[in-house]
Amino acid sequence: LSSPDLGRVAHRAIRLARLEAAASACARGGRTDDLTRITVEASRIASASERSDAYLRAHPDLVALSEDPEAIRRFRDDRSGWPGVRHSALAVLDAFSGDMHSASLESDRALTWFNWSLRERREGRSKGHKDLALLEAEAIFVQLLLGKAVRVDRRLSGLNDIYAFKIAADMLAFVDRLAKAKDASAPADKMIAAMAKCRTQSPVVIAAILERIEVTPDTRCRLLTRLAKL
Repeated sequence: LSSPDLGRVAHRAIRLARLEAAASACARGGRTDDLTRITVEASRIASASERSDAYLRAHPDLVALSEDPEAIRRFRDDRSGWPGVRHSALAVLDAFSGDMHSASLESDRALTWFNWSLRERREGRSKGHKDLALLEAEAIFVQLLLGKAVRVDRRLSGLNDIYAFKIAADMLAFVDRLAKAKDASAPADKMIAAMAKCRTQSPVVIAAILERIEVTPDTRCRLLTRLAKL
């Protein structure tokens, strides 16, 4: 997500606003031919804007790191789709922006929606949201940064192993990205220390750490020993 890409987001927003104003003027003046051409052009730009909004929603960490005011504003103003998706993405955006208080609130809201969706699916009232894994990873990534390793571990321990591994791996990808973006290993070190301290009961968490995080030989040995015991 480069700066020129984000600049185009602002440019499209300005152009669309101008076209909307022109369309209103043409409608008032009865200029049907001009109105048709303006409407077609506005539709084309709006379609591009929707695609860019979808791209922004899918990369909240990159939006935060870009520090582009227009992209961040568009991201925060976007209320399309399922609320759980929005809250989990905002949690990551706030975490990468350094606002852990807001990130905590958004993470809790996202997990509330996820629990509701899983309950609805379990009780057969609806199919729930189609793919929760990445979204849930975004939410519990923030929980981990807040030092709530036990809560994260308990949540993953109660899930299907394959699904839990996907969540843990995606969560660790955010941890690794944050460490590299901030030029620090603290989040990764915190992750390993927290998991060791809470004596994780989920083998997939250890497997995900060994797969996604670079650790010292001594730490790897300790993690493998713990994994063997589990």
